[in-house]
Amino acid sequence: HYSKQEIFEMYVNTIYFGSGCYGVAEAAEGYFKTDAASLTDAQAVVLAGLPQAPSVYASSPAPHKRARVVLQRMVDCHKLTQDAAAQLSAETDVIPFITRSIA
Repeated sequence: HYSKQEIFEMYVNTIYFGSGCYGVAEAAEGYFKTDAASLTDAQAVVLAGLPQAPSVYASSPAPHKRARVVLQRMVDCHKLTQDAAAQLSAETDVIPFITRSIA
């Protein structure tokens, strides 16, 4: 028996984020050259959008566009205010995203 938090952690630590990255730790390192604990909110939003279609969204400028969809969904679900989402959207638009190719 697992808690919701444990199930979520198992999920995000194993799902495919594109470009050969499995799990949020590999995705944080692969796309932002940082560890998962050091991700900014904007970087986390970008990563949150990748698993739906990693091969599509893991290429530039798709991850930034997808981040806006994630943010709007968070507003719709009352997890963020529209102002907070707008601020994060501005941040996601300018963060460097390393597009990786897998051999």
